[in-house]
Amino acid sequence: MRLQLFIAILFLAFKNADAQLAIDEISNDDDAVRFVQRYSDTYKLEWKKVGVDIYSIFPKRFLTPEEILIVDSLTKRKWIKADFNQDGKTDLIFSGKIYSQLAVLAFLTRNDSVELKYIGSTVFSFYPTGIEELDVDNKSFLVVNCVERNQLKIDWKKDLKRDTLIYKFDGFVEYNSKPASKFKFDSVVFRIFSTWSGVIDIPVMKIFRDGNVTLQGNKSSYRYDSTLWVNGVYESKINVEMIKELEDLLGYINFPGLEDEYEIKLVSDLATVVTEVYYEGKMKKVKDYGYHGTFGLHLLYKFLNKIKTSCRTRKD
Repeated sequence: MRLQLFIAILFLAFKNADAQLAIDEISNDDDAVRFVQRYSDTYKLEWKKVGVDIYSIFPKRFLTPEEILIVDSLTKRKWIKADFNQDGKTDLIFSGKIYSQLAVLAFLTRNDSVELKYIGSTVFSFYPTGIEELDVDNKSFLVVNCVERNQLKIDWKKDLKRDTLIYKFDGFVEYNSKPASKFKFDSVVFRIFSTWSGVIDIPVMKIFRDGNVTLQGNKSSYRYDSTLWVNGVYESKINVEMIKELEDLLGYINFPGLEDEYEIKLVSDLATVVTEVYYEGKMKKVKDYGYHGTFGLHLLYKFLNKIKTSCRTRKD
């Protein structure tokens, strides 16, 4: 038994070291594609047709010669190697195709292993995304250029959006040079509405400044998935560290300064997220159809869902 355990540990060590070594040794597009495919095979993600030829799924025949020049310039970088999570080791950003869709993926070192992070809220896209590296004060920033998907006809000059991202809060978020240093909330209300599978009311979560959390659901949400949703009222409590992390995240993304509403147009049957933050006698409400929003909102939803999942102690 001890020998088997030793061999398993030794295998993992070699696998993790090999993954890191593979990132360091990437020198061309073929190397990057092989690394991504090997990562998929190792963790059984079953990605197929990994590559960097975007025109195989985004045909040139739909573009004018001027638009082709813009897309070529936009997608010139297929991969970037840099230390984005500031751990002293090399990370990889890959912008290419998987199956018949496009994706921007981050492979980040975490101690001696490599962890996959999706850039933004949408795993895959039908439109090319440009990636660049920006170095400021010895820190690596990721610049993402993507098209707003709000219409059938794209104006590549008008609809191209540029975001400078930094790795914080276990993900990539829009860089804020002057975040709120002491953002204090009284309560946060988080709800999701969806028409999928007939689900209308998914439990509402309320987080209070003292760490108390309530989840309130009903029979329709309970019938959807009794292991995840709730029927009735649940109460729980989160620790001071999680409250502080939530305040830091809300302050960094400047939640009060966000738009009141975000929406992915021309797409139906997506979930709508509504987040309300009460602070200093005020209330800011953000309605987000399709989890589209911003990179910062995506990280906020991820954190709030983490809290929701951890709070399932039934109130007697």
